[in-house]
Amino acid sequence: MARAQQHQLFASELESIVVITLHSTTQTLTVAVERPDETQVVDTLREALCYRRQALKTEARQLRQDY
Repeated sequence: MARAQQHQLFASELESIVVITLHSTTQTLTVAVERPDETQVVDTLREALCYRRQALKTEARQLRQDY
């Protein structure tokens, strides 16, 4: 799942990200992304996805060891 999200992020980066939508349990907020800020936003999202992939790999490894 994180890998698919990473591919989507790369594709969005090529097209240019124009808005980010944040979801909480009770609210949704959409924020416009200006061109100069786009690089920082993409870098932050890429880093978060990298951490998520690592967490999923660790969890999968632990599940394999448990069985």
